[in-house]
Amino acid sequence: MKRNPIISNRSKKILLRSIIGFAFPLICFLLGSCNKTVLKSTYVRSPYTVDGDLHDWDGTPFTIFDENKVALAAANDSLFFYFAGRCTDPVKIQSIARQGITLWIDPSCRQQTDLELHYPASQYASVNQSRGGFWDALTDNQRERAMKELKELQNGILIVDKQGIDTRIFKRDSTDSFSAALNISKGMLSFEIRIPLNLTKYFSHFESLTQREKIALGVGRSKNLNEWSPDSGPYDTRSSAGSMGTGPRGFLPIRESQSKDSDLWVEVALAKP
Repeated sequence: MKRNPIISNRSKKILLRSIIGFAFPLICFLLGSCNKTVLKSTYVRSPYTVDGDLHDWDGTPFTIFDENKVALAAANDSLFFYFAGRCTDPVKIQSIARQGITLWIDPSCRQQTDLELHYPASQYASVNQSRGGFWDALTDNQRERAMKELKELQNGILIVDKQGIDTRIFKRDSTDSFSAALNISKGMLSFEIRIPLNLTKYFSHFESLTQREKIALGVGRSKNLNEWSPDSGPYDTRSSAGSMGTGPRGFLPIRESQSKDSDLWVEVALAKP
């Protein structure tokens, strides 16, 4: 009669750890993700007004992230995705008020930073009036018009497309594309961002969000120009209303941010009508 082999307690522990080590990642993969917060977007019938006051969001639930000291909410209609947040941390409010806010948009839910939104675009749309002789060649009227357009760009939204090696600036009050707003009142910072669901219309390397059930968003503060990679080449910065170049025309070159750090990553389940 055969006897069952004797397995020591130490061997049992090693075997158990091996099984857990194999099974846990597999379970996480089958469930979709581990330790990820999923926001449920609210479907809205009327477009939200992007002004930073968040009065349109009264009936939309916010999720509080205690560790990050921020509350976030999401909504969408058939054309746009809306993302809003409130922050009461004085340090973060001061940092965002000084340097702006960054949002990473990832339709694949893999926390990729290939599509990067900066608002406001002021620090990335500055003028070097001594460069290239462009500004010296302008008349007073031409310089006044150029500075007016530049001010609109500085108050706009900068989108960095790292796949297409491209950057674009959209006017903040655009009615048919990207839009954003910040508001600080009574010790609270509120921000509101609108993203077209059809990303492919603006950036061909990214699929439309209408084809996705979930998307991932990373939220962080904008980086100083000194924090951007010095070995990235300059890009053309084009507004949605026209084009204003970089480099020889007197604008500082836009360089790709290599930072993949963000204050917070969340997944958002898009709502259906």
